[in-house]
Amino acid sequence: MKLAVAAALSLLVMPIEAQCIKKRVKPPTIEQLAASVADAYSSSKLDQLKIPLTKKVQIRIKHSLGEGQEIIREFKTWQDSETWLSSMSRDSLPARESRSLLSCKKGFCNYNFQAGILHNHLYLKKIAYGYQNGRPYIKTLYLLDGD
Repeated sequence: MKLAVAAALSLLVMPIEAQCIKKRVKPPTIEQLAASVADAYSSSKLDQLKIPLTKKVQIRIKHSLGEGQEIIREFKTWQDSETWLSSMSRDSLPARESRSLLSCKKGFCNYNFQAGILHNHLYLKKIAYGYQNGRPYIKTLYLLDGD
C-alpha cells in the first residue's frame, strides 16, 4: 500500500518539477536570436523560426545604388515574411546572404559589411530588436539589395 501511495505521489510531483525546471530556463540572448534569424534568412527558412513575434515584424529593403524607394512591408508571422521574400526570387536570385554578427547594442544587431557586396545578392544588414517582459524580440529586418 505504501509503495502504491509513494508511486502515485511521485507521478504527481514529476510534472510540477518539470514545470519548475522549464520556468528556470533562461530566455535566449539577442545575439542568439540574431544568429538564428541570420541562419534562417540565408537558407530561406524564415518560416521555420521558432521565435515568437510579439508584434508584427517589418522588412525593409534598401537598394545599394540608392535608386528607387525603400521597400517596407510588415508581417504577422515568419511564414508570411518568408512567402513574400520567396515570391520576389527568380531562379534563386537574388541570393540571400548574411554575414558575421558584429554586435548587438542600443536596439540594433549589425552584421559585418567590410568585405563589400555582390550583384544579385540580398543581404541581411541589421536587425532592430526590443525587449518585452525581459525577453528580446525582433522588430525589423534591414536588407540591402546588391542590385
